[in-house]
Amino acid sequence: MQEPNTESVRAASVRAALTAVADRMPPPRFPERAWQRGRRRRLARTAGTTVAVVVVLLLAIPVWWSTGPHGAEPATPAPASSTGVVPSKVRLPWLWQATIADSAPGPAAVVFNTAEGRYRSGSTVVVGTDGAYRIRKLPEGPIRRDVSPDGRRLIVGGTSILDLTTGRSVDVPGGEPLAWSRDGRTVASLLWDARGRQVNLVDVATGRITTVYTAGSAAPSYTVDQAKPPVEDIGFDAFAIAPDGATVVIPAGRDGENRLLAVDLAGTVRWDVATSRTGPIVYSPDGRHLATTAPMCPDRSTSCTVAEESHAVVLDAATGAEVRRLGRADTVLGFRGDDVVAVRGNPGRDTVIVQLGPDGERTLVTLDERASVPVIPLDLVERGTFGGPEARPNPFAAPVWVYALIGGFVLLFVAVRKGVGWLIVRTRP
Repeated sequence: MQEPNTESVRAASVRAALTAVADRMPPPRFPERAWQRGRRRRLARTAGTTVAVVVVLLLAIPVWWSTGPHGAEPATPAPASSTGVVPSKVRLPWLWQATIADSAPGPAAVVFNTAEGRYRSGSTVVVGTDGAYRIRKLPEGPIRRDVSPDGRRLIVGGTSILDLTTGRSVDVPGGEPLAWSRDGRTVASLLWDARGRQVNLVDVATGRITTVYTAGSAAPSYTVDQAKPPVEDIGFDAFAIAPDGATVVIPAGRDGENRLLAVDLAGTVRWDVATSRTGPIVYSPDGRHLATTAPMCPDRSTSCTVAEESHAVVLDAATGAEVRRLGRADTVLGFRGDDVVAVRGNPGRDTVIVQLGPDGERTLVTLDERASVPVIPLDLVERGTFGGPEARPNPFAAPVWVYALIGGFVLLFVAVRKGVGWLIVRTRP
């Protein structure tokens, strides 16, 4: 006969003893309204969380709505074989986007300005070749002129040039820089003082100044058929340095007429022509042609429609004569082979960068319509490196104050939730 399991017997005895003790114990007495108090606590937690979420959303949604990126429709798709560097679509930055000074973007792929209003007085936006967005806010507005051909430096008005690889600005002598040489070592600057307006070529590295032309003074000589009197004024918006650095195109005025002058380093005027151009001017890589924009209706007559207002034109760099007209454009950025790359605004829709040629046109980049004065470094324009993926601004690329603001929202959420819950528990019986 099998012996009983001693351990099992002991466990059964312990269970029987505990059951007997439990049967003799009085039932527990719960406080009155315990269930109601539990419900109030659960209600307090739910109400506090709800109110906290509502408060935070009421504060956060207007910030998000006023600062979110707003894109346009995608650009015309790039060829399948394209391995572009310039993105096919560019958006507006976040209000809290990191600045160039705090976090330099490196070489630029696209540079543009934002309008006043949503972005305060406006900002200069740089989209790097890696797709990073950086901004430069100015209290007086987004003043800047041109980006260097390699995309590493930006003329930002006054006498300053901003290095996009370091975020630091340097001043150059010789007046306000307006245009870059092809190698990026020299800028054409305009200096005005009591003697008049003076065009200088300035070596950025050494500060050496070469004076090319002064308004109101007679040039050393003219090579055109008939010498003309000196110009009375020099403009700001159409300087260009030839690829070989030997000639500078200058926008000028004489007798109330707009003119273009081509002047060599000795001050000799190679050609002097009347012009109706309306924007910047750029040389072709071989130096044989110039591109600019001109109105289809020079007299701005009432018959001139928006679609005909301004077109890209190509000039002979040896004479200044017009060679051909292309499609509608607001400003030109450079040549891509024999075609011209230009900016075109479509009111109410978007701003696009297009390639214009005898065989038609193709959209290269699409920007929001509120992105104004876009430029692309000349090296990228001429190499034709377009069609990269869409560049979206990174909301996490932000200054420290943005993260402090997020922390404040979290603390506010916790404080409101606890406070509402405490009030409900305290005020209800």
